Amino acid sequence: MSYPDLLHVLSISIEPVLDSTLEATFELLGIAASRWASSDGKELRYDVFFDAASDAAELESALREQLQQFSDTQSWTIAVKSIPNENWQESWKAFFHVERVSPRIVIKPTWQPYTALPEDCVIEIDPGMSFGTGQHATTKGCLQFLDSLASPGMSFLDLGCGSGILSIAAAKLGYTPITALDIDPDSVRIAKDNLTDNHVDPCVEVMVADVSTWEAPHQYAVVVANILAPVLLTNAERIATAVVPQTGILILAGILTEQYASICERYETLGFKEINQTTEAEWTSGYFQAP
Repeated sequence: MSYPDLLHVLSISIEPVLDSTLEATFELLGIAASRWASSDGKELRYDVFFDAASDAAELESALREQLQQFSDTQSWTIAVKSIPNENWQESWKAFFHVERVSPRIVIKPTWQPYTALPEDCVIEIDPGMSFGTGQHATTKGCLQFLDSLASPGMSFLDLGCGSGILSIAAAKLGYTPITALDIDPDSVRIAKDNLTDNHVDPCVEVMVADVSTWEAPHQYAVVVANILAPVLLTNAERIATAVVPQTGILILAGILTEQYASICERYETLGFKEINQTTEAEWTSGYFQAP
């Protein structure tokens, strides 16, 4: 496969208050964008990568028109630049650092050194053009729940695995067996690479599958569904049946705070009881006890 000499990068820097607005826009347009947060949390940046400069310019025009309505109240910038294909990583290195996201889980890029503490669960993962690294609030919430719930030998199901970061954490925390799936073949490919790089690939069965049709081979002690709210609502019964009755835990994420009440109500009608929730920025995640 041949690759273009140049990549055209549309970069949008915003204040955190605009995060949910921009993320919802990308969702509606069906665009995969990488999201990075500055180390002080005061600036967010989305990068969208294009082979064709015309495609980047077209999206820039559309987003500029939408963001213009915030010119008087919020700070944002948008620009397109071209970079050598082999050097695209340099455009986001300043936004990605070693970060402790829970008492034991530490996420680090491969190029930065870190001396682990005895109890640390260190995940090495580099940002990809469209894949997450644990910086997003929903992923952080899931990682925090996984850390607090971990007990060796608990089975784990990762619905919407994306980069595979939750499954990597689960494997390093002692969960087993682990199944991970995503509807996007690129996500599964990246997840497999990340699992291998973290030396846990033998511990995780990862596959391309659609949660609306996939049949769980057995029930799991912990199920994470870090997917969009409409998918959580539409497939509530199917997701619920994957959780071990009574003792099982269901973690729901990928939910805007304004959507969380309806998600919570839906799963409570199926007998689940909310045990805890966490909110960061515009996102709320929760974990529930199975009926």
